[in-house]
Amino acid sequence: MAEQYPGYEELLAKLSSAVRARIPPSLDKVIKLQRRDYKLRLTTDEEIFNLHRMITPSTPKDIIDNWNLITLVRPQGKLVFLLGEVRRKNGCPRITSDIVSIDREFGFLTTISGSLYELGDPKNAPPTELELFLVCRTFHSWGFGDELGVPLYSINYH
Repeated sequence: MAEQYPGYEELLAKLSSAVRARIPPSLDKVIKLQRRDYKLRLTTDEEIFNLHRMITPSTPKDIIDNWNLITLVRPQGKLVFLLGEVRRKNGCPRITSDIVSIDREFGFLTTISGSLYELGDPKNAPPTELELFLVCRTFHSWGFGDELGVPLYSINYH
């Protein structure tokens, strides 16, 4: 569905071949430094189970389709994020702050920032190039991209 996002092709066109070549091919390749202590990967069933809580359904911030849960393993503990496409924005990619609870029965999750998201259709594939690019940009905006050797990109969106 990422191809439906208005501006998806234009954004990819703005990424020079040199920049696109630096986008990691997988989650495992996003972190380049401190790889012994830090890992990025798809979330395991056990990690999802550990986050399970009942959530009272209400109006979500967004409905996320084609989603994956990804885990950042760190010495201080694991952080789990939702990575997917915002339904109301025609598939615009989104990564959430770390998840504090998941209710798979009702299809909701909450994040540490207090946001409630509804889970649409899950993705049965690895993250796309654009999603991996978003992960890299987000980790830098959150202040730990440099420390982990995450590729940094500068793009003029206008």
